[in-house]
Amino acid sequence: TKTTCDASEALTDASSDDGVEEVASSHGPSATTLMVRNIPRSYAGEHELQEEWPEHLGYDFLYLPRTRDGKGNLRYAFINFASEEQAQAFRAQWHGARLARTEGKTLNISVATVQGLAANVEYLKEKTAAGAGKG
Repeated sequence: TKTTCDASEALTDASSDDGVEEVASSHGPSATTLMVRNIPRSYAGEHELQEEWPEHLGYDFLYLPRTRDGKGNLRYAFINFASEEQAQAFRAQWHGARLARTEGKTLNISVATVQGLAANVEYLKEKTAAGAGKG
């Protein structure tokens, strides 16, 4: 089952440009969640990224954060895979590549701070609940 999320907060390690190859030393033996930067603003939702990245790639979580006004994305996404090998294969295929509706920049893929499906879903629930209390 694939999980897509719609929340205003993100799971980010914006300073990290490390590759998946360094996963074991920084995130233990199973880093499966990646941050994908330079997503064109023209992508309005996860469904459009799913067209680019078909389900057979082995991911179970895809989150494209949106701007506060909800009119665009923040130019990055999080994607979690069932295995570290699938995450590495995805990075090998897409790091430095361009999506169909490119704005000129290539994708920059690194290991996300929050790892795993359950941890990502829980993190977004907490962020969404915290955001709902503001106003």
